Amino acid sequence: MATTAFVLLAGAAYAQIRIARYTAGRGMVMLARAVLIVTGIAFGYVSATLYPLDPVHALLNFLIGFGVVHSPITIHAVPAWVTSDGARRGAEQGPACGMRPPVTRGAADIV
Repeated sequence: MATTAFVLLAGAAYAQIRIARYTAGRGMVMLARAVLIVTGIAFGYVSATLYPLDPVHALLNFLIGFGVVHSPITIHAVPAWVTSDGARRGAEQGPACGMRPPVTRGAADIV
């Protein structure tokens, strides 16, 4: 349960950091962050009420509920980050097979 809480909380932090990349405008970024935080707190609170007599499990459930709200954004942002990193690396290093790309000629080159 602690591992799940840690992974989801790390995902929530990552989503909060990366949300500006996928949202247009500073006001919309703040609104999206606020909605996620408030919804996460609500989910966490409802999850924590399942363990009224055990504060450790209540805290872990709160963190899991908070992280679950952020998981769709994390699931969307991580593959985009991996893809963009690979695309940048590929552009710098050239093709992986070591072959040169084909030479394209414009209409001005053909005389």
